[in-house]
Amino acid sequence: MYDILKPGGRLFISDVVFSFPISDYSESLNDWLDMIEEKAGADMKEEAIVHIKDEFSTWNWIMEGILERAGFNIDSIISDNNNGQAYVCTKIIV
Repeated sequence: MYDILKPGGRLFISDVVFSFPISDYSESLNDWLDMIEEKAGADMKEEAIVHIKDEFSTWNWIMEGILERAGFNIDSIISDNNNGQAYVCTKIIV
């Protein structure tokens, strides 16, 4: 992504990125799954369980480090809850 952007180019990336304390994983994930079931139904909850087991979502501090090490400035972080993050970044001009 870095290589295809012009200097000063913008990147928007959004995904499941956990931001709750690691020690709270059980309660936080169960709360998230309950919310998904309430808003989207049991099938979507099952999809989220598969996502947790198989997709290897990361933590916010890891994602931020990846973006910064790749050469992006993180301009803003949009969080809809403790399980979703969107990053608006700019390619650093060197």
